[in-house]
Amino acid sequence: MADPKSKARKTPKQVTKSEIGIQIYLPLGLGVLLFLLIAVLVSINVSPMDANIHQWADISVMMLVIPMFILSFFVLALLILLIVGQAKLLGWIPTQLRKVQAIFLKIALTVYNFSEKVTTPIVTIRSKVSGLRKGLFR
Repeated sequence: MADPKSKARKTPKQVTKSEIGIQIYLPLGLGVLLFLLIAVLVSINVSPMDANIHQWADISVMMLVIPMFILSFFVLALLILLIVGQAKLLGWIPTQLRKVQAIFLKIALTVYNFSEKVTTPIVTIRSKVSGLRKGLFR
């Protein structure tokens, strides 16, 4: 006999689909409906003092928007300065890197010349000894 619970079990795909519906689409839909409801309620005239309410609403919007514009201009100026500075830096870095590379090449050449001077006597003595051994013990 088959277990009745086995037929009621959902596949992982079905579980995921229901969780997406509950956790994503339901809150998103409710949020959109709430936003639309608030927008409709705000636009409905509720009192004869409505002109006064709209005037104060306009004033409060201006009080909120003006500081944001000023702040955004400062942020925009900062971004422009960063872009200009980065452009100058990108123009300056390659020449400085070439100078640094030249310094390291000079250091490498100095180390190479020093190692040649140190090893030259040893190499010449060993080559002369090797030549004498081959010449004498043929």
